[in-house]
Amino acid sequence: MSNRPELSLLIFNGPTSTAVLEEVTAIAGRLRFSTMLHGGFNACSFTLEVDRGTAWAAWLTDRHVYRVAVYEGAKTIWEGRKEDVALTPGGVEVTCLGFWANLGDFPHLDYSASPPARVPYSGTEHADDVFKDVLAKLPSSQINADQSGIARPDLQVASGGKPLTFSGGETGQGGGRTVAGWSASGNTPWYAAIWEDRKPYLSRRSTGSVTWHTSLAQLHPGWRFLLSFGQYASDVYADYLSGGASTLTALAFDAASRARYGRRVKALRIGREAPAAVATQARDTRLDLSQRPRQLGGFAVQGMVFDANRAPAPLWRVRAGDVLRIDDLVPATADLDSVTLDGLRTFFLVETEYDHTSNTLRARPDTASLTLPRILQREGIGG
Repeated sequence: MSNRPELSLLIFNGPTSTAVLEEVTAIAGRLRFSTMLHGGFNACSFTLEVDRGTAWAAWLTDRHVYRVAVYEGAKTIWEGRKEDVALTPGGVEVTCLGFWANLGDFPHLDYSASPPARVPYSGTEHADDVFKDVLAKLPSSQINADQSGIARPDLQVASGGKPLTFSGGETGQGGGRTVAGWSASGNTPWYAAIWEDRKPYLSRRSTGSVTWHTSLAQLHPGWRFLLSFGQYASDVYADYLSGGASTLTALAFDAASRARYGRRVKALRIGREAPAAVATQARDTRLDLSQRPRQLGGFAVQGMVFDANRAPAPLWRVRAGDVLRIDDLVPATADLDSVTLDGLRTFFLVETEYDHTSNTLRARPDTASLTLPRILQREGIGG
């Protein structure tokens, strides 16, 4: 990692320890890490040049799920736990996962009962109550107990006090996605994530400002953006189950889209029990995301990004949840500093991957995830 020494790679003395066990920056290579929503810090991989004895004693047979972090000075760039290790001729290859993985370690059950029992909810809870309960019922938690990042949404998880129960095999990750779907209000998605200091968050998508700017000259020279009508819909309704019966919401539509692009109706098929309020919010979210043609696909930045003050910044700072604008992707207009997520040049990022060796950032905008399965998964109400 000596070609860009601004980053440091540390391993700590346990899964939740703040005591540094070893800094491995000098012997590390091929560093790559990613972020995503839902989830927060996603995956990280790197190689270490160590002798066979150290590889065996320190990495293959010890330090299981120990905390690993990437820093820029004192700033956390990525954080998670050691997961997989491969022995190689030159040392080891290490794969780590963000602490969102801890939510995938256990089905969401009440483990104080014998046998473990499903956890019912009355339907009057708010999504933050349920997410906090999901965290509290982890038999072995690596998540920070500080829950100040878990915001309270407008909606209760079910209308009319309808009972709601997680399936027996659904993990805390599924629970996090589900409660984020229950949280949708207006037509703004919510996301569940674990970020710095293993702290959990449940928060509304924030698009109040452009986080990063870049230009076509900074992209991979083979860039390609597809403007597609395949996901376009002027009208949307949701088809969901209520008491076991197929139920349709009212049709929601955007009059301006009808006039400009023509009328096109799409169904959001949920295919499972859902409160009417949740189905309606999912419908509205789907309409908001599809009422205009969109650029599809991700892109790679190999040059520079610039912050809101147009100061250059390293690519590794960009992460899921940020808003990125490619300023010259379309002709300059008077709204250059506006924050309209037009799906053409201004994007809300749901996934990033940074490759330290090539200094390349790969980003996937929200507009690349408009297929129905991904909409349902993101809304927390899909299979």
